[in-house]
Amino acid sequence: MAYDCTETVARQSLAHIRPFYERDPKMPLSYVMCLHYIALEPGISLTDLSKKLNIQLPTVSRIIRALEDEHLIDVKTAKNERRRKELFLIKDGIF
Repeated sequence: MAYDCTETVARQSLAHIRPFYERDPKMPLSYVMCLHYIALEPGISLTDLSKKLNIQLPTVSRIIRALEDEHLIDVKTAKNERRRKELFLIKDGIF
């Protein structure tokens, strides 16, 4: 029997996003996916997140503002590049 890594990855991803849905079952999938990538890559930039999600930057910016308003993420200005915004989960807001 061949090992199916796709199933393993799917299970890990589902386990990772479950807390987001448990917090708010009506949360849009695009919000959940943003939180998922921020959790996987703390400090990810808005531009990189936009590319990973294949969503236009203005749309991702609106989602990020909403998540920040809900106290789920923290947006920080990068130390080495003032125009770059880095995204981090706020642990108390999720878990």
